Amino acid sequence: MAQLYPQKNPERINKARRHQLTLAKAEWPDTPTAPTGTQTSHLWLALHLPLLPLEALGCQQKNWPTAVYTQGNREQQIVTANPAAQNSGIHTRMSLSAARALVPSLQTVQQSIDLEKTYLRQLAIQAGHWTPDITLLEDGLLLNIAGSIRLFGGITSLVDQIQIWIFEIAINPCIAVMPTAASAILCGRSGESLIVNSKKDIRPAINKLPATYLITDIKGRRLLTQIGARTIGDLLRLPRDGLARRFTPNLITQLDQLVGDAPDPQIVFKSALKFSEQFSLDVAVSNMALLQPLTHQLLEKLCDYLYKKHAQAEEMQWQLTNDREEIYNIPVLLTKPNRELVSLSELSRLAFENAQVKAPITAIMLQVNRFSVFIPSSKDLFETRTENRNESNSIVEKLRNRLGKNAVHGLRTQADHRPEKAWDRCDPGQIGATLFGGARPLWLLETPKSIRVSNGRLFFGNQTLSIQPSRERICSGWWDDQAVRRDYYFAETASIKLWIFRDLDSGSWHLHGIF
Repeated sequence: MAQLYPQKNPERINKARRHQLTLAKAEWPDTPTAPTGTQTSHLWLALHLPLLPLEALGCQQKNWPTAVYTQGNREQQIVTANPAAQNSGIHTRMSLSAARALVPSLQTVQQSIDLEKTYLRQLAIQAGHWTPDITLLEDGLLLNIAGSIRLFGGITSLVDQIQIWIFEIAINPCIAVMPTAASAILCGRSGESLIVNSKKDIRPAINKLPATYLITDIKGRRLLTQIGARTIGDLLRLPRDGLARRFTPNLITQLDQLVGDAPDPQIVFKSALKFSEQFSLDVAVSNMALLQPLTHQLLEKLCDYLYKKHAQAEEMQWQLTNDREEIYNIPVLLTKPNRELVSLSELSRLAFENAQVKAPITAIMLQVNRFSVFIPSSKDLFETRTENRNESNSIVEKLRNRLGKNAVHGLRTQADHRPEKAWDRCDPGQIGATLFGGARPLWLLETPKSIRVSNGRLFFGNQTLSIQPSRERICSGWWDDQAVRRDYYFAETASIKLWIFRDLDSGSWHLHGIF
């Protein structure tokens, strides 16, 4: 598929310029300002692709007669035909057998709705260069460009850019710019290339369009002939009650949406974010330091992509391929979403220090599959909290990428009365359940240590322990194989304070913590 800024085809550029002359007849300020005053705050650009079935199948560049067909109720029918086939007499809804009889050399391809949807999604991703507010239609795209006029230097400049782009890709596309989505779609499908900037100018622009664009069923079209309504203007002039009785109430809603008297919400297309860029090396590299210029270029592309998509990277991974076709995955560990080039470069450098590559590298790839929306955070007056938080996150990220993910972790509490089960390792910054109970020692032994008992006294080394009378009984873990039944006491010597317990089952004493 064509790139966002493809090589210019002189013939098609000339077509775009001739098409632009029609657009230039409409009044619109050339200054880079958004619509104001009598102009609407919404401006819709409908991009109609009359030969979409051909283009989705990659047949738009053929010079010989080509047509796309579909299976009808009784026979196969032509859906669309390229200009060469149309010049030979092939038209839409013609039977396939009649078309082949008329043009024996006709090339035919069966329609693929799935490919058309995929093709439109790809076009929508490219059109996101001009606006993020894009709706997928059955036969084209609908762009809300009101917020992009100032950014791209005015409506004339913006439409020029879109025209040049689409004329390089599609055959005979039609662009219509209107204040309502329904009127823009109608004008685009009818082949009317217009720019209308005010709701009061909608009616003059659509009055002469055939009413059959709104009423497509055979019974409705027969009724149009009977009442003498041939154009959209005729329908707008007729009494609304009579139209609703003869046709359907939905027709009244359609007419109101055309002129902007009824809401017409559109479903905005959201593309799945994914970044993957690769460099192939002409000469295999053994020294990892020589890859640094390439990693910097790939990271610059990533940051530019994140900037355009208003996103941040949550996960990032490098892939190195050696001359034996072996692939080495090097993840870059992020504690929080990131989009800063300097930070990502430093973390990548640290991650590469641990890479063990057995053969020279021939290719390098950067992949990001998880993203989050970038929301600029407000800063306090002195920015001290933000700086401290960012500094702590930066230290954790650097340590993890240098030493490994499992080498750096935090501690959190768990909802368990057993002291050895009341804590767990976690990612730095995570918080566990809030526990309420007695005081706990700062140093908890991983395994309780037996206390020597002699003549009814407890000894810590050669010092006698003095036990406080208060106690805390913990009986828990009956549901698993690590049940405990203990009485905990505070004990102390002349120089240290301890946390000890007596096992209620065996009667033995144990040291469990030191304050």
